[in-house]
Amino acid sequence: MNTWVGIEVTRQLRVADGQLQPAGAISVGGVNLLDHQLKVAQDITDPDHICVLSPQGDEAMLELIAKHEVRELAPFDFIAMLNDRVKNGQEGTVVLLRQIAPLRDATAVKKALTMLGDHAVVVSASKAPEGHKRNKPPPDQTEPDHRCLAFEVRRMSEFSMGAMEGMSLGQQKLLFIDWNDFVEITRPDDEAEAAATIKQW
Repeated sequence: MNTWVGIEVTRQLRVADGQLQPAGAISVGGVNLLDHQLKVAQDITDPDHICVLSPQGDEAMLELIAKHEVRELAPFDFIAMLNDRVKNGQEGTVVLLRQIAPLRDATAVKKALTMLGDHAVVVSASKAPEGHKRNKPPPDQTEPDHRCLAFEVRRMSEFSMGAMEGMSLGQQKLLFIDWNDFVEITRPDDEAEAAATIKQW
C-alpha cells in the first residue's frame, strides 16, 4: 500500500519557564509530542513517506526530522505533491496526524486504512467519560460532536486543501477509539489531563 503520513505541527505559541518554546520541543508528561507522533507514523509507513508539515521548522524540529530521517514540507507543498502524484495515475492513502493530538499507538490508524475500500474518508471519534465537558453539544447543536483530532485517513484521490481544512464532512466515516488512546492539547488547561493519560501508556 502506498501510504503517506503528514504530521501537522502546531502553530500555537507556548511559553515554558518564562521563555517561548519552539514547536519541536513541546513536551507533555515528559514526552516530546512530535517525537512520539513520528514513532507512531513509522509504524504506519516507511520514513520516505512521512512528512512533518510546518511552514518553517525550528532547530528542535529539524533535529527530530534528521533523527527519524523524514521530510519537512509546508502544508501547501504536501498537498501539491500528492495532487501531482494523483494526476500521474498514482493511487494510495494519506494519513493526517497532529502534534497536539498524540495517539497511544498506530492500531486505530491501521484499522482505518482497511476501511478505505468502502469509505473515502475515515475520521477519528471518541466518546468522553460521563460528565466530561466534551459531552456537551456545541452551540446551536443538540448532540455532542464526537469527532476528535487524533487522525484523518483518506484515499489519495480525495486529498486536497479541503482535507487540511476539515472539509468533506458529508462523506466522513467515524471510527470510534477509546478515550484513553489519544489526547488533545488545544489549550494550556488540557495539559494536566493529557499528561496523566500519557503516563498510563
